[in-house]
Amino acid sequence: MSSTAPSRLRLPPNAEVTGIGKKSADLALFWSRSPRDALATLSGLVILRRPVTVRLVDEAVAILRTFAVDGARRLADRLDSLTVDRSDEKSPWYIHALPERVVRRPSDKRYPCAYLIEPTTKLQCSNSGLFVVPGARGTFCALHAHRTVSRVERKSHRLARHRGMSET
Repeated sequence: MSSTAPSRLRLPPNAEVTGIGKKSADLALFWSRSPRDALATLSGLVILRRPVTVRLVDEAVAILRTFAVDGARRLADRLDSLTVDRSDEKSPWYIHALPERVVRRPSDKRYPCAYLIEPTTKLQCSNSGLFVVPGARGTFCALHAHRTVSRVERKSHRLARHRGMSET
């Protein structure tokens, strides 16, 4: 009986991998057994904020798979999932549910989300802002774009109702 796992498209070997965090880099350095192995190199590149290639991640995963410990296997699975091409996957529901008038910014520039979580302390959302909502200042993440659209609509209805009362 053979296992038929769904085939995953892999990124090219020289493609850059993003999303390797400091914790993963620290764990890779922990599991490293030589100062020049792929785990130590991967950790050093992440710490220096240099690009990490798929080939290096695959080498690090191969080293981690040699350990018979659950922690090493979990790190290997986490790193291996970063090398999968997700360009053809469906976007999350909240991106499809945005109104048509909301404009998506180009993703090559990074904007902070302008949504104020706590208005009195001016605490802002820490996500990247990708969407511009007409009638609101700033760029918002998908979740806060929904909330901002609702806020702008409520404000416009209040203004329209107020104008209607003042005319009579």
